[in-house]
Formats: sequence, structure tokens, C-alpha cells
Amino acid sequence: SLGGFGSITTAAGNTGWIKSGTYTIASATINIATGTYSKTINSRIEGYNTTYGDRGTPPLLQAGSISTFTIITMTNVSGAVVRNIDFDGNTQTASRAVNIRGLIEKCSAINCTGIALAITSGSIVNCLAHDNSGTSAISGSGSIYGCVAHTNAGRGFNFSTNTSISRCISYLN
Repeated sequence: SLGGFGSITTAAGNTGWIKSGTYTIASATINIATGTYSKTINSRIEGYNTTYGDRGTPPLLQAGSISTFTIITMTNVSGAVVRNIDFDGNTQTASRAVNIRGLIEKCSAINCTGIALAITSGSIVNCLAHDNSGTSAISGSGSIYGCVAHTNAGRGFNFSTNTSISRCISYLN
């Protein structure tokens, strides 16, 4: 499980692989079997379909009846990677999908009531954020490439200074 990986990860550079399927995040408590993931070391968390690294059908990490949480957090160090995962905040109070310092690639986030995808000094590449109700769907500082934000209640994109945005689309926000 995602939180289980957090409970055993003690060294930087570890990779957590999540096989395609639907997984319920049943607790806002970090690093427990059914909980969210939060670490102060850089790790890579990547979804796969058949074999590690295939970037096939992504897994869905879906919030249960919980509140005030971020499914994956790695903000204290650079080099974190979250790749090929779909997130569903399930319209729970103060729900966020990802907040990292590093790379978010080929991910999607729906039904988050806070900022869905957030980076600090990193990149968001080929991601989708839709049907979120927070102040913005994708936010932070760094570079954004090939992302789409649509039908969100707030802004599609919200970035601070020194952010480059290329080949992105924002509509019906």
C-alpha cells in the first residue's frame, strides 16, 4: 500500500511501484497501511500496468471518507518523482492529490477540494486536472509542460514568479 511504503522507506532514492487498479486511501494518517504518504526524503512513486516502468494503465488512488489530507507529500527535499498515477480526492474536505518538490509526470487529479497538483521548484509534465473545486487545480513554481486543466471551480493554473509554462491548455475553469 502507499502508506505502507511510507512506513518502511528510510533511505532516499527508493521506488514504490503501484500496480494498475483502484486503491482506497481510508485514513488521513501518514505512512500507515491505509493512509497517505509523506516523507522528508526523495522517493519515486510510479504506477504500472503489467511490468515495472511500462507506464501503462495507471492505478487510481481514491480517498475514502477522510478529510484534510494530501495523498502524496514530499516537499522538504528535491528529486521526488510521482509518475503515472490517477488521484481522486472524492470531494472530501481539504483534499489534495500531490504536493512535492520534484517531478509530477503523467498523472491526473479529480474531485480535490484543495490544490490538486502542487510543486515547489520542480516540473509538472503531461498531467490532467479536472473537476476540482480548490482555488486552483495546478499550482507552484517550476516548469509546466503539456498539461490540461479543465472544468475546475477555481483557476486552472496558478504559478509564482520564475515559472515557465509551455503547450498547456486551460478551459472552462
